[in-house]
Amino acid sequence: MRYALYPGIGIKELLPKLTSRLHGHSSSPQADVPSYRALIPKDDPLGDKISHAYLWPRVAQFFREKDVIVAETGTSSFGVLDVPLPHGSVYVSQTLWGSIGWTVGMSYGVVIRLTEFT
Repeated sequence: MRYALYPGIGIKELLPKLTSRLHGHSSSPQADVPSYRALIPKDDPLGDKISHAYLWPRVAQFFREKDVIVAETGTSSFGVLDVPLPHGSVYVSQTLWGSIGWTVGMSYGVVIRLTEFT
């Protein structure tokens, strides 16, 4: 959908809406899957335990408006997906080929591209 933004709508909310509009196809009842957004809880029950639920909301605290967030193939590509991004920021990842090291060239490309506009 090119550059359209749909804040607050994840795939878990979108797919049931799309499948309900399919005509001529039968669909089985869908399990009620709760939406998940990686946010730091006010009362942090995780304490010092480092887990994905602990890590990614804290990584997100470093993101600022208009940042370009480049994620390496693997865990970071998926960990950042549930993190709410600041206004105007862009998330870039490459999962198709699984090319480890892709972020080095991509980060360089982002810097070159951004310097063209400043």
